[in-house]
Amino acid sequence: MPLSPGDWAAFGGKEERNIVVRELTELANTIVVSDAHVFTVRFGVIAVSPSTGITNQGRAHSANPAAIEHDGFLFRSQPEVLLFVALRDTGLPVMPLPVVASKEPRFKRIEPDFIIIRRGVTFVVEVDGDHWHPESPAAAQERLRHLEDEGVRIIRVSAENCNSTAKAKEAAKNILLRIERILESR
Repeated sequence: MPLSPGDWAAFGGKEERNIVVRELTELANTIVVSDAHVFTVRFGVIAVSPSTGITNQGRAHSANPAAIEHDGFLFRSQPEVLLFVALRDTGLPVMPLPVVASKEPRFKRIEPDFIIIRRGVTFVVEVDGDHWHPESPAAAQERLRHLEDEGVRIIRVSAENCNSTAKAKEAAKNILLRIERILESR
């Protein structure tokens, strides 16, 4: 009995999950024969669905979907994973790769690397690096301008400063210090 897309998120237990994986794999194999582009998009859904359920996290950019899973969250790079762990360990609420939707056409769907909330102020943390963020600094700033216009503070860190556990912890500490300085200056 084939499952409809609405049923994919409703399965429970390993046995039902295996049925979903098998049926999605059969669907993907059928799509490969008929349309390779659709297969690429659908295959990403197969990779996410069995372990985490249907999610929009890490999916805003179909050309660059988040492929690394850690603790049930999706990431695009190992430095992002390491920084997430370090930020989470600070005790602050951290949202990795949230999809932010807007009616404004240029900013319809954006996906900051992290959102942190501290004392009622929202901060976006972006990990900048050549391989996973190929956009120019100007393009990156423009992508997040709508959030800045709404009062969100943007903090950028280099992926080089997050490519080991020790460096990520130091980066998280520096981010926290910067957040505190920003809050004190208000």
